[in-house]
Amino acid sequence: MTHLDRENRPLFRVMVGYSVLAMAGFLTATSDWYILYAKVFFGPQIFLLAVLLINLMYRGYRQKHTFQMSYLMVALGVPTIGAMAHLLLLIGWLPVNGFTTSIFALSSFIQLVLVAIAMAYRTYGVINRRVDALASGQRADQLASEQRTFITMLSHEFRTPLAIIQRSAEILGLHLQKEPESVLNRLSTIQSNARQLSGLVDAFLTKETLDSATFTTTREAVAIDAFLRDLIAQRQREVPGQNISLIQSDVVIVEIDRILMERALINLIENARKYAPGAAVWISAERAANGYVYIRVVDEGPGIAADDLQNVLNAFYRGRDSVKIQGVGLGLHLTKRIIEAHDGSLSVSIGEEGGTTILIKLPYDRDMTVLRNNENRAGFPLGYTETSHDGERP
Repeated sequence: MTHLDRENRPLFRVMVGYSVLAMAGFLTATSDWYILYAKVFFGPQIFLLAVLLINLMYRGYRQKHTFQMSYLMVALGVPTIGAMAHLLLLIGWLPVNGFTTSIFALSSFIQLVLVAIAMAYRTYGVINRRVDALASGQRADQLASEQRTFITMLSHEFRTPLAIIQRSAEILGLHLQKEPESVLNRLSTIQSNARQLSGLVDAFLTKETLDSATFTTTREAVAIDAFLRDLIAQRQREVPGQNISLIQSDVVIVEIDRILMERALINLIENARKYAPGAAVWISAERAANGYVYIRVVDEGPGIAADDLQNVLNAFYRGRDSVKIQGVGLGLHLTKRIIEAHDGSLSVSIGEEGGTTILIKLPYDRDMTVLRNNENRAGFPLGYTETSHDGERP
């Protein structure tokens, strides 16, 4: 009946028109005009109810769900028949007796019982579906947990052999410097693949750490300028061909988890190496008066496609230009998670002529920063005694 306006528009229009006229009955209910209203409109109302009942039976006959439709026909047909009988009684077309005077109340009671049963059955079905969905969700969570445990265990098992391979390759490189170029190229390939697999293992372990319910950061006070210089020097030792420079770094003391922050910045530098090979990468750290230090990692490569920019921070997302580049799409996502764990934020932008800029915003310790700057201006750390070159105190 809810789609009567589409399935039987003439009948629907008749019902709407009659409903408007029937509303006039409320205006005459407290006056003598109601008798005239009853004589004029009760007959057409009985006819309309009969048409609706026939339409209901016709639709029920055409439906495939015979039991449900039969139940609906009884639930709606019984009160319709009761209402028709009650109207016929009011206009004197049915005799007054115990049956005719109680048929309307009886039909209404039957309708309430049938509707209550239908609602209980529907509620029972909804509860069962929710229980099934909950069981399926719990099973899915269990499988996901088992999968994460397996990946974590596998990653830990890979870590030691990979470290041995990397270290052995480095030692071989030192001893085989006079070997033919083909041998050195193969050795370089071993080092590159081992480093790549090691990075993948570190990425999965970092994600597992961040996803853990007991995850906390182990923070310490770190001078961001020295931290960045050491990080760049380490990277240049590991990947000598990458052009990385620290163009500016204010003296700022931040409370960070050194291991996680190194992982976050290495992810950015490694992304620049993979997606902008040969392009220069420069890093800066500027202190602002609002209590935050802004770290920029900028590469001069082609930049990220505009269509990928809004999704590039999602886990396992890989842009359309990265099909031929090895990776799993976790680098930027993990970096963002690490920065957020330090109460900071990360944003990605592209320049008009290409290049990608990663902007990291981190809170810094104002008091310790002021103290460190005062120490630098004084020429030696406050609270310590300056030592002469010969090792004796002045």
